[in-house]
Amino acid sequence: MVRIDDSHISFTTKEEDYLYLLNLQSGKLKEWASVGSGVNDLLYNSEVGQLYLSDSKNNQIQVFDTDKEKIIEKVSVGKFPLSITADQKNEHLYVVNQQSSTVSVIDLNNFRVDE
Repeated sequence: MVRIDDSHISFTTKEEDYLYLLNLQSGKLKEWASVGSGVNDLLYNSEVGQLYLSDSKNNQIQVFDTDKEKIIEKVSVGKFPLSITADQKNEHLYVVNQQSSTVSVIDLNNFRVDE
């Protein structure tokens, strides 16, 4: 689960294939995008309006554009990406790949992996 702004949070569930957007004021739940069932971690970059999803089932990071409301990029990483974080400048995304015991570093300007 991740906070998008003061009145919205986004999350996925293990049972369903959707990224959800919950309006905290109205209680309305929106199916924001179909992302598959393997998402383990979410990270939001408010500067560029992008939500990064760690997709362990498909060994990739999905990049969701919150303005366009769609996946704009899928980046292949190591086996079973479990956890993600960004550097302080939001220039690089760090991905812990549990089953390959590696860390993938993604350049957020061009979505290329520097391992």
